[in-house]
Amino acid sequence: MGRVLDELRGHVADLTRQVESSLHGLSPSLEALRRFVVNEMYIAPYDYRALSLFVPKAASDDEVDFIMGLLEGGPRWIRNIRSLAGELGVSYSPDQVSPDAVAYSHFLTWLGVNGAMGDLAVLVGVNFRSFCVNTSVLAEWAESLGVRSAGFLRCRGIDEARESLAETIAERYLNMEMYRHVALSAQTYELNFWRHVGGR
Repeated sequence: MGRVLDELRGHVADLTRQVESSLHGLSPSLEALRRFVVNEMYIAPYDYRALSLFVPKAASDDEVDFIMGLLEGGPRWIRNIRSLAGELGVSYSPDQVSPDAVAYSHFLTWLGVNGAMGDLAVLVGVNFRSFCVNTSVLAEWAESLGVRSAGFLRCRGIDEARESLAETIAERYLNMEMYRHVALSAQTYELNFWRHVGGR
């Protein structure tokens, strides 16, 4: 593990515990899956656009690899969300979107406009595991409820190679004041998202 990312994970450890336990104690619920899907139908395309804002900021080959790796999965994720929406009978309507649940996406867009590559590396390094912990819970719920198209929700966060790359980029643009802001904001918005999904 890298020095910068580990320090930032420690900074938001309490929030991260809350995020990763936010679905604990709840029964599998089709309504929770539907809340997840309708908000993801808003989030996923906008996150893809927000990530693309970092492409011109990539100043070295490893930064290009990092951002392109993040962008690569976007279209597949969007297709899978739409497929799951179809199975669950969810039709997207903006008035069903929770402002609390999608605030993360708005922050990512702000970061794409105003942030540096190091800020994105921190967001990915601190936040992606938490998202995957909870989507994996949703995948288990879906399986128990007979939903067939949710297997894609099983994930483990960033792999060792991308973790190492995120650490290298974070160190290159080192700005701990900004990084603490990014880490705290990302995990706060993530918690709001999962509280909404869980109906809390």
